[in-house]
Amino acid sequence: MRTFSSWFAGRALPAIIGIIAVSFILTIFLIVRIADAQNTASLQRTAEFAEAAVSRQREALERTAKDYAAWADAYRHLHPQVDLQWSYEEGNIGSTLFPDLGIDHLLVIGPSDDTAYAVVEGKLSANAVAERLLDGGIRALVARARESGTETVPVTGFLSAGGHPVLAAAAVISPGDQDDVARAPGPTSVLVLASGLTPERLERLAGEYFVPALRSVPADGLRPEESIAISSEDGSLRLALEWDAERPGQALIDQVLPWVLAAAVLMGLLAFLILRYAVRTARTIEEGARELAAAHRKAEHLAMHDAVTGLPNRSMMSRFLDSSIGRESGQALALIYLDLDRFKPVNDTMGHLAGDLVLGEVANRLRSAVREKDLVARVGGDEFVVALRSVTAPAEVELLCQRLKEAVSQPIRLDGTDVGVGMSAGIAMAPTDAQTSEELIRMADIAMYQAKATRRGSHQFYSPEMNDLIRQRRALEIDLRRALASQEFVLHFQPRLRAETLQVMAVEALVRWQHPIHGLVAPGDFIPLAEETGLIIPLGDWVLQEACRAAACYPDLVVSVNVSPVQFRNGDLVEQVRAALSSSGLPASRLELELTEGVLLENIESAIKSLRALKALGVSLAMDDFGTGYSSLGYLQHFPFDRLKIDKSFIAPLGDREDSRSIVQAILSLGRALGMSVTAEGVESAEQLRVLRDDNCDELQGFLLGRPMPAEQLSELLADPARSMAEASAV
Repeated sequence: MRTFSSWFAGRALPAIIGIIAVSFILTIFLIVRIADAQNTASLQRTAEFAEAAVSRQREALERTAKDYAAWADAYRHLHPQVDLQWSYEEGNIGSTLFPDLGIDHLLVIGPSDDTAYAVVEGKLSANAVAERLLDGGIRALVARARESGTETVPVTGFLSAGGHPVLAAAAVISPGDQDDVARAPGPTSVLVLASGLTPERLERLAGEYFVPALRSVPADGLRPEESIAISSEDGSLRLALEWDAERPGQALIDQVLPWVLAAAVLMGLLAFLILRYAVRTARTIEEGARELAAAHRKAEHLAMHDAVTGLPNRSMMSRFLDSSIGRESGQALALIYLDLDRFKPVNDTMGHLAGDLVLGEVANRLRSAVREKDLVARVGGDEFVVALRSVTAPAEVELLCQRLKEAVSQPIRLDGTDVGVGMSAGIAMAPTDAQTSEELIRMADIAMYQAKATRRGSHQFYSPEMNDLIRQRRALEIDLRRALASQEFVLHFQPRLRAETLQVMAVEALVRWQHPIHGLVAPGDFIPLAEETGLIIPLGDWVLQEACRAAACYPDLVVSVNVSPVQFRNGDLVEQVRAALSSSGLPASRLELELTEGVLLENIESAIKSLRALKALGVSLAMDDFGTGYSSLGYLQHFPFDRLKIDKSFIAPLGDREDSRSIVQAILSLGRALGMSVTAEGVESAEQLRVLRDDNCDELQGFLLGRPMPAEQLSELLADPARSMAEASAV
C-alpha cells in the first residue's frame, strides 16, 4: 500500500514541480517580453523625438530664411549689390542673427555666383569664398533654391564646416508680396543661412528633446533604431546623428530576473515556497498591469482636462455640448461663457503661481455652484464655460449667474493678502440661439464681450442685435483707420496749477476725435478700440508730435502726454519721443510722460530699461492714477519717476470723509520722502481745493481750475495769467 508520502513524492511532487517549473518558464518569458516591449517603445519614442528635433531645426531655419529673403528692404540692399552699411553696420541682417537665432554662417550668393556678403559667427568675413566657409555642395543647394525662379521658396540641406555637419537653408532674395518694388533683371541673389550641428548644440538639442547623448558620428556601423543618416548635398559628407536610447526593460530584467532564478533554485527544495513565490510574482505582474492601466487612464484624463484647475477642457466641453444639444425635447441647454475681471493685475503683480491658485479656487467655487449633471470647463487663460442641461426657463440661468458672481467675487486669501476678482458673463441657449456647439459657443462669447463692454461684472443673454453691435464695432474700426489717415484728431489741453500761487505750470494734452458726422468724440469712445487693434501706436505718436509742437509755441510751458500701455510695450517709444522733440524744437525738460502703474509691472526689467532711456533724453516721468493699481514702495524706488498724480477717486471724498484726507496726506508724505512732486487730479470743489492747499499739495488739476480746452482758448488763458489766477482764487 502506497503511503501518501510516497504518492506525493512519486507522483504529486514531480507534477507540482513540473507545474511550477512550467510556470516559472512562462514567468521568465513574460518578463523578457515585457522588457522587450518597453525597450522597443523607448527606442521608437526616442527616435521620434530625434526626428522631431531635426525637423524643428529645419522648419525654424526655413522660416528665418523666408522672413529675411522675402523682404523688400533686403531686396533693395542685397540685390544685385550688397549694401554693407545697411546690412552689417546697421545690423539689419548680420551680426544679430548669431546670438539671437544661432545662425553661424550667413552668405549672400550674388547673381554671378560670387560670395557677395558673408557673416561668420556674427563677424563680417571679407573676400570670403562660399566653398571655403561651407563645403559639401553649397552650389547645389543654391541651385535648388533658384529653381523657384524669382519667388522665395526656402530649401534646406546638410553641408559641413570644420568637420561638423551644418544644417543650411537657401532662399532667393525677393521683394516678397510688395509689388511696388522694381525687380532687377538677370539672375537672382540667394540668401544662405547655416546653423552648425556642433557637439555643444547637439547637447542642447538633446536636453530640449529628451534624446540622450545626441552626437554626430561616421555613417559606418550604425544602429538603425538609434540613428538618423545625413549626407551633404554633393554626397561628400556621410554622417549620422546617433543617440543612446534608454532601455527600461533591461533595468526590469536586471532587477527581477535574478530573484526569479533564485526562487527557482529554492523551489527545487521547497515546493510550497516556490508556489508562494509564484503567487507573489503573479501579484507583482498584476500590480504592474494595474499601474499601467492607471497611467493610461490618467493620460486620457489629462487629454480632456485642464492641468491647472482639473476642469474639463475645450475638447471635452465640445463633446458634452454635441451630446446634449437636442437630447431632451421641450428643454433647453444653456451655455454661460464667463471671463474673470481684475485677474490680469493679480497675475502680473503676484506671479503666475498665485494666478494659478486663484484659477483653481474659482474653478472649485464654480463646480460647487452647479448640479452634478452640468459641466464646468476652462477654455482659456481666464475664461470658463458653464453648460446647464434641462433648463426650462431663462430665469433659472439668471439665478445661477447671480450665484456664480457671488461665489467668484468672494475674497481669495493668498499669502496673507485678500485678492478680489469678478466675472462678466454671456449666455446663449440651445436650440433657441444655436443648433450646433460651435455656434452656441460663439453666441455666448459675443454676449460675454457685450456684457464687458456695457459694464464689467454684468451678464447678458445673447440677442440677434449683438451681431449688429459686432458689425458696428468693425465699422468703427474702419472709421478709426480712416480718421487717422484723414487727420481728424485734435488736441485739447487741461491746465495744471501750482497749488501755492494758482499759477498755470503745465498742461495735459488730451486727444479728441473731430468726426465729420458725429462731431467731437470723447476718448472713452475710441481709445479702447484703438488699443485693442494696435491703432493706438500711430495715434499716440501723432499726439506726441502735436503736443510738443503746440508747447513749443509757449515759453516755459510744460506739456504732459499720456502713454498707452500698448504704446509703451509694443511701440518704439524712445525713438518717437526723440523724433517729436527734434522736429518741434521743444526742450526735453518741458515734456512730461504720464504712465499708469499697470503698464510697468508686466516686465519690470524691460520697463526700467525703457524708463531710463526716456530719462536719458531729459524728459520727466509721472505715474498717473497713483493708488488704483498694485505699486509698492519697492517699485517706486526702482522706477525713475519725477511726479505722482493722485487718482481722482481719492480726491472726490475730500471734505466728506476724514479717512480720504488721511490717505491723500500719506501719498503726499510718500512723494516728499521719495523726492517726487505730487499732483492731485479731479479737483472739482472749493472744499477739495482748500484741503489740498492746506496739506501742501504741489500741483492741482481738475474741472474747478480749468476744463480741457482747444489750443486757441489755451492761448487766451496763457496771455492773461492774472485773470486765470483770479478765477481760481475766486472759487
